[in-house]
Amino acid sequence: MKPSIIKLNEKGAKDYWRDRAKRDGVRATGHCGYSLAGQDERYRIRKNFIFSFCPRHLRTLDFGCGIGRYSGDFKNYLGVDFTESLLIIAKERCPKARFLLLEGPYIDCKLDFDPSLIFTSCVLQHNSDDAVLKIFEYFAAIVKKNITFGFYENTETQSGSMRGRTGEEYMEMIETYFKVDEWVSYAHRMSEEHAFTLIEVELK
Repeated sequence: MKPSIIKLNEKGAKDYWRDRAKRDGVRATGHCGYSLAGQDERYRIRKNFIFSFCPRHLRTLDFGCGIGRYSGDFKNYLGVDFTESLLIIAKERCPKARFLLLEGPYIDCKLDFDPSLIFTSCVLQHNSDDAVLKIFEYFAAIVKKNITFGFYENTETQSGSMRGRTGEEYMEMIETYFKVDEWVSYAHRMSEEHAFTLIEVELK
């Protein structure tokens, strides 16, 4: 039996991501104190690392896709986000990709896309443990078969709204809703340690 659906505090989450989108100035300025050129170089390093391990051929749901930086890296892709200003940019940058605006920080169970990979990059680290567990609960509600999760996250940061987690911590959290068949985590350092974690699961 699938767990009950619990809505997140939508207003607080929407305000947080809208303010970050404004502050980061995604059209013209860099992110986290880096110039636009420096930001692009960080994304290049990040992508090279991620796609040394991440399968590209799976039907991929990019949770918190932002401006769609990964939309061209997967064969069959759907990017979802609930920050409209970022999705406007994503659609301009990547007109051939498919994007969906969510009503809140969760995925509606009526989603007409059956993913075999749920991918997310530097999104979950902005959420509390309780919020991440609720996000996983929504994932459990839309998953119809065995699936792979791919998480790229900062594993060190512990400040303000940021909560870095290791691959093992994500594996333990996801076991609340799924049976984990196999998992592996690969770490690298970009100012702080980051890791890409693959978790293969089946429904309980």
